[in-house]
Amino acid sequence: MELRNYQSTLILTPVLTHEEVIEAVAVFKDFLAQHGAEVVYEKATGLQKLAYPIQHKSTGIYYLITFRAQPELISKLTTIYKRSEKLIRFLTTVSDRHAVAYNAQNQVEDPVPVATEDTTDEVDTEDTPDENKTDEAVTTDEQEAIV
Repeated sequence: MELRNYQSTLILTPVLTHEEVIEAVAVFKDFLAQHGAEVVYEKATGLQKLAYPIQHKSTGIYYLITFRAQPELISKLTTIYKRSEKLIRFLTTVSDRHAVAYNAQNQVEDPVPVATEDTTDEVDTEDTPDENKTDEAVTTDEQEAIV
């Protein structure tokens, strides 16, 4: 039987760590591979605000999987999605030839990472001038040097 093109959009619970998201998606991809499906493209778009609360959550981790599979596999895949406690919502659609052509043209090779490490900028305190120090922060050695 001929393989058809599908696209699954997954919304995972926002409390998952980066490793847990990778493990959860790996379960779905392994299932697809075991049943003869071919994963064409995957992309993690990361944590996004939901349009409305789902299961009392206002954000979710979005993940997109584009694959080729036999139509009979989709009902089994839906069962796997429903059994996963890490998914809060999913949608699998059939892609027509126009969507496949569009996706092939616009898909980027390097998908956005699911989650990054702490990206807050650390302030380098060694380069700050001494005038910014408060009286409480001045050490006894500095007080003797001032006097």
